[in-house]
Amino acid sequence: MPNLKGAKIKLVFADHQGNPQIGATETERLITQEKVVVVVGAYFSNVTATSSQVAERYKIPYLNPDSSSTSLTARNFKWFYRITPHDDL
Repeated sequence: MPNLKGAKIKLVFADHQGNPQIGATETERLITQEKVVVVVGAYFSNVTATSSQVAERYKIPYLNPDSSSTSLTARNFKWFYRITPHDDL
């Protein structure tokens, strides 16, 4: 990235297996061990609910491109960003 002194973007993947607890555990691993600076995911709203709580606790931005549960944005998290409409829309 030329505007960031040539910084490179490295994608680090994790598999939550559709399980909210695994999603939370993997999010914590990505943040604490892999040192990610943003989390993108998850497809399932119940996994997004738990994994975004972890990101919020660590003050890591959580970008939500897929989950549509209305309750996700009703939590008023500071580090959670939804880029698609929720179920009520």
